[in-house]
Amino acid sequence: MIQVHSRVGPDGVLKLAVPLGPKDANMEVVVTIHSLSTEKNAATKPWLQFLDETYGSCAALSVERGPQGMYESRESFSRVPNLQIENWEAA
Repeated sequence: MIQVHSRVGPDGVLKLAVPLGPKDANMEVVVTIHSLSTEKNAATKPWLQFLDETYGSCAALSVERGPQGMYESRESFSRVPNLQIENWEAA
C-alpha cells in the first residue's frame, strides 16, 4: 500500500503523480479520497466558537493581578559544574 498526502488546488482539482516503475505498468489501482482538514477542524470547531463568543467579554471589568507573594531563594541548578553561558557549547 502506498499512502500519498496531497492538497486540492484552488481550481478544485486534485492532481496526483505517483511514479511506480515499469514493473507496475498497466496495474489497476483504487484511489480513496479522505479529507484530513475536515477531521482536524471538527475537533477544534467548538473551541474556536467558544473563543469567538467569549473573547473580550471581561474587557469592561477592572481585573487586576494581585500580589504574588515572596518565594524562597534556592540554589541555582547546574548539570555541569562551573558552566558559564558563554562556553556552554564547549562542555
